[in-house]
Amino acid sequence: MFKFTQNPKIWWPVTISYPIDGGKVGKATFEAHFQVKDADELGDLGVGAFSDVEVLSSVLLGWKGVADEEGNEIEYSDENKEMFLKNPYVRKHTALAYLECVNGAKRKN
Repeated sequence: MFKFTQNPKIWWPVTISYPIDGGKVGKATFEAHFQVKDADELGDLGVGAFSDVEVLSSVLLGWKGVADEEGNEIEYSDENKEMFLKNPYVRKHTALAYLECVNGAKRKN
């Protein structure tokens, strides 16, 4: 039986692909805590009614497994979230993960 929850909060894996020296791409994963918003709140995400930053500012509630360059954990805060979302590849892959989450399935590689 499906148990309906209006606007659930869900932990969801995010895989970030990021550039590294030599024209290579690295990958790392963290867990994002998302607030699933209904269609009335966010509009049709598939049409791009909102920017990635607007959507993520509204739905990203926390994270686990995010560290700075020295390996020190970066605690979730509004200030750190703003810094986090300024990074183009972090923002892109976090937004893609949110779309996967609200569509109910993991994207295939």
